Amino acid sequence: MKTALHLLLLLCSLFITPAAWAYTDEGRLPFVGQPGELPAELALRFVRQRLGQDGQIDYPHFRLIQHSPAPDFSRADITLIRDGLQDDSIKAIRQQLQLRHHDGRWEIHAIHEDFSCYRGAPGWTRHPCP
Repeated sequence: MKTALHLLLLLCSLFITPAAWAYTDEGRLPFVGQPGELPAELALRFVRQRLGQDGQIDYPHFRLIQHSPAPDFSRADITLIRDGLQDDSIKAIRQQLQLRHHDGRWEIHAIHEDFSCYRGAPGWTRHPCP
């Protein structure tokens, strides 16, 4: 019975495409900010539910990196990294957001999420960690 279950899970995983593992909030795009809201504020509001629940967090390190290429400050790329997760397979989660300033407001128009794993290939991957 246990072997049959493992075989069934293996077969099901073969038919799941990498896109199925992609960031699940893409359907919320474009995500438009409020007048006067900064790119970092908008990014944090967008990913808030992924940062923790009921005020609890499960990571010791959090980084927010904003890059706005001069002289065109109407675009911003924001990278959010949660590192040191209390998970035996996922070391870190990185979310990369692309924003643009449009009609007096910032909006997130693209996002992708990837993982750094304790096991497997080094670096970042869009696939779940083994």
